[in-house]
Amino acid sequence: MYPYMPVLPGVETATFPIRHNNDIHDTTQLPTSDIVVIGAGPSAMDIVQEACVTHKATNVHLVARSAHWGAPDMWWPWLWRLGWTELHLFRVLCRILPLFYVDTIMHLIHLFWAIFHGVPEWRPPHSDPASSKVGYILRTHLVLPYKKGQFKIHNNCGVKLIDGDKVVLSNGTVVHPQMLVAATGWSTDSSYLPGGSKAGEYDSLAAADAPRPLYLRFYDQEYPGIFYISTAAGFITYTENAAFLSQAVNQILRGTWAPPSAEEIQRNLKDVVLHHICLPGLLQEDLEQAGFKDLRGKDVR
Repeated sequence: MYPYMPVLPGVETATFPIRHNNDIHDTTQLPTSDIVVIGAGPSAMDIVQEACVTHKATNVHLVARSAHWGAPDMWWPWLWRLGWTELHLFRVLCRILPLFYVDTIMHLIHLFWAIFHGVPEWRPPHSDPASSKVGYILRTHLVLPYKKGQFKIHNNCGVKLIDGDKVVLSNGTVVHPQMLVAATGWSTDSSYLPGGSKAGEYDSLAAADAPRPLYLRFYDQEYPGIFYISTAAGFITYTENAAFLSQAVNQILRGTWAPPSAEEIQRNLKDVVLHHICLPGLLQEDLEQAGFKDLRGKDVR
């Protein structure tokens, strides 16, 4: 049991499997229908995207205790190709405007996105400003499955009770899931990989110094949306795209990935964190120069 696994009432009576997102290493581990996903951060979006887009699953329920902020990860494709992500925009605005105005601008951007795409559950909450809850988690890839009815969003909601084969949500919805996934974050647990190890004290950006034997996935709360790979040499390189990471791990396991030098990794990491957080165009160039080949762009699945 993960320390960040939520305690759900009646969990001991469940007749369906309950997994943490760290336990899901392949899309085929997910059912093709009737899935409850708890959470609304990057890990929850990963699970819903893999279920609905990759696995074509139906009747997926995304349950979030509070409405999350979030401009989409592909809000305007032409801006993404120029490197203007929502996190980059947030950083730039914070440098030139008072925080109140930044929050107002981000609120309007998120509101426009939700209205334009017709996803009312992704309208920004009024209770918290963007600056206090910077979790950019919406996925443009999920708009089509949402409109097809493949998944539903339950905001300001939680699991009230698990009773055998059913889950009762606090909004009164009753679901009979084939699986419940608690998507409450990624960690440095790589025990499922050859030579991997359990998560421990390095579940943070400090994992750059972690003595890890292989490569693993996690994200730092200070920079949501950026995923890191901890290398055997004890250094990390970066990617804000989960697809990049999957390809990297596959190349590593096949023995076709040439790791960059420690100096190169440190230079690239410092540059991306200090100067252009989450710029996918620049990230892709840096990753390819560092040894990652044939990477897909953010808007390609």
